Amino acid sequence: MSIDSLIDPHQGNPDSIRAEHALVIALKEAEHRPFVEQRFPEAASRVTYWHVDDIGFAHSSIALAMIDEHVGQLISTLRLPASR
Repeated sequence: MSIDSLIDPHQGNPDSIRAEHALVIALKEAEHRPFVEQRFPEAASRVTYWHVDDIGFAHSSIALAMIDEHVGQLISTLRLPASR
């Protein structure tokens, strides 16, 4: 999903991220955090940053394995009962 797909077209404000996105994941913190904090400061606290290098900096098998591991951890986390 691209960052543009997070923008709510009904609000007419390209700087708002849709409220229904409870979790937004950015794959490369060093690359995405400055952009998110500048363009979407109200949503910055909802972004989870992973540290996965682009293919130009890491072999695709390494990057994909890292993504697979992060997704597995995310699924495990989402399966936990909500704390009350």
